[in-house]
Amino acid sequence: MTIHGPHVGITKDGVIGKVERSGIALVDNCCGSAIAASNYLQGITDGSADINPKIQSFSDFQQGAVQELILPFGKRLSRAEDRMRELPYALYDSQEVMVTDIVNTGKGSIKQGLAVLGGIQINTSPDTLDYFHPLRFDYYDSDGNLVENMLPYLR
Repeated sequence: MTIHGPHVGITKDGVIGKVERSGIALVDNCCGSAIAASNYLQGITDGSADINPKIQSFSDFQQGAVQELILPFGKRLSRAEDRMRELPYALYDSQEVMVTDIVNTGKGSIKQGLAVLGGIQINTSPDTLDYFHPLRFDYYDSDGNLVENMLPYLR
């Protein structure tokens, strides 16, 4: 089974992109990497940021990857009614492209089938349960053919 998806924080009072953390008396960004990438992208789209030609720097490879993955969603995010609400969905869609490519490339190596579960992890305050919002749940046979979309079973 493969599980993938970005995460987003939601505070007790419903602020998206922030979360209360255990043992820390402050509300913090969540996901900080996604928000930094979104801010970088917003700076590119509004002309206020210097474009970084070394986006895949080894000093922070993961951040560079998130920034690169979000690039195709600049217009979508700039047009969103609530950018922080739309951001995890845009990141999910970018991950879907990668996961689909990985499944298609690795079809010959699937031994007994493959389940792919994708969605958005929702982080909440320490005294509440976190949630997972499923957006994809597919089962592939050993030849890499889609057997069934199992998402309806989760709803």
